[in-house]
Amino acid sequence: MSEELNRHTQKLIIEIQNAVYNPTRFIGSLAANGGDAQQTITEMLPPMSDPQEGFKKLAMKGRLDLSIEALVLYSQFANEFDDSVKAEARRRLRGSGITSAWEG
Repeated sequence: MSEELNRHTQKLIIEIQNAVYNPTRFIGSLAANGGDAQQTITEMLPPMSDPQEGFKKLAMKGRLDLSIEALVLYSQFANEFDDSVKAEARRRLRGSGITSAWEG
């Protein structure tokens, strides 16, 4: 468990709450996993699954930079996730039609 990832995820939650919505499902899953962001995010990104409502809300507000999908591909934390999780994050972001730093 990466403490740096866990701290960053807590900051991300606050930013999401201030900018878009209250991610209650993510917060609940994080609590159920003892605050382990890597485990929680991995569980929320199974291959070929539909994006959660939170992803859609962030996309509607143009804030996919705050999504867990973007976090998975963020170079500082990319080594925390296996290739299947990164592939799913990339698939969802590409499917949004929004391109950014995660393209490539």
